[in-house]
Amino acid sequence: REGIRAGRGGRIRVTYHDPCHLGRHMGVYEEPRRILSSLPGVELVEMPRNRENSWCCGSGGGFRTGYPEASRLVARRRLEEARETGAEILVTSCPFCLRQLRETAEALGYGLRVMDLAEFLLERCG
Repeated sequence: REGIRAGRGGRIRVTYHDPCHLGRHMGVYEEPRRILSSLPGVELVEMPRNRENSWCCGSGGGFRTGYPEASRLVARRRLEEARETGAEILVTSCPFCLRQLRETAEALGYGLRVMDLAEFLLERCG
């Protein structure tokens, strides 16, 4: 916590998408949540399906390349779940999830920002 200038910006509601590799393969669930929850002004809200029950973003394992339409459908469903939380930002820690969810959110005009955890920290803590 030393050296981090937290609290840049006002209050904001975020939700976290658990990447398949980081979560189910490596068991990393709580660390990103602790980081997000520790930032002043940040309210972390959970999607109904989270941690080991989280839905895939639809990008992993070559699925996006092999089945682009189905991949977009999976991403759309995950984004809808994120929107239902009332979050303004969906944070994740995987570059594949980031690209998949960000591009799909933009294509659908959802108005939900999708950010990498490090990107979010830079913006909030500068």
